[in-house]
Amino acid sequence: MKNPNSFLSENNQPFGTVPFNKIETKYFIPAIKAGINEAVENIKIIVQNSELATFENTILPLELSSEKLDNVSRVYFHLFGSESDEEFQKLASEISPMLANHTNDIMLDEKLFEKVKFVFQNLVTIKDEQDKKLTEVWYSEFIRNGANLDKNQKIQLRKLDEQ
Repeated sequence: MKNPNSFLSENNQPFGTVPFNKIETKYFIPAIKAGINEAVENIKIIVQNSELATFENTILPLELSSEKLDNVSRVYFHLFGSESDEEFQKLASEISPMLANHTNDIMLDEKLFEKVKFVFQNLVTIKDEQDKKLTEVWYSEFIRNGANLDKNQKIQLRKLDEQ
């Protein structure tokens, strides 16, 4: 049986466009949770990889790790901005902390950051300029989001982000 949640079923729309006419507010929380779970599993694979960190086994999979979550979040925030009714505003109080916690789990993951940092420190080994740029972007994202903070500062950052 096909899942009625348009975010969790196959998208047969032309060019993969968003099926806005099939989206119901009740679909967002389950879809975001599924997206987070998928991203967590993808990140786990990167972190547990015992090979030397490279663009191909660290940065690229990191970039692709949360496609489902990114898609659902993009649609939610688009609709929140354009159709911000009471129901969407109510969802924000649940969705925003979930996304903040997930982002912190990634950006403050020391093992993941060490891999990203290693690839960044070895940019000269990356031949493709776009791959270099993506590596720089990810490294900067980690730095901007607290990867270099000490343990107590990371705890404080998490508390602030949850609020």
